[in-house]
Amino acid sequence: MTGFSLGKLAIVKRGKHVGVPCVVVGKDPNGRWLVVDGNLMPVIRPKRKNPRHLRQTRLVLKEVAQRITEGKMLDNGWLRAQLLSASVTEELLFKEAEETAWRKMM
Repeated sequence: MTGFSLGKLAIVKRGKHVGVPCVVVGKDPNGRWLVVDGNLMPVIRPKRKNPRHLRQTRLVLKEVAQRITEGKMLDNGWLRAQLLSASVTEELLFKEAEETAWRKMM
């Protein structure tokens, strides 16, 4: 998958965090993306995820991407607030998470 970039909002498709919205904050040398959500996946210890185990959304959190490129620190509380206020309704997140969970069951 080539569509991931810094600040991209994604939904976890596989693993113990299925359905959790997260933000891409980097890429490791092995080709896995580093994602955080400020809660289950804190900023100080990003989760390495295979790109096939993430579902992309069309949203990019520009303020998060800008902070990363400028080398500024991210804060878990600030990141959670960005996730909630990123023009994303809970309904959209719920719908995407529900679709992901449904596909996992099949």
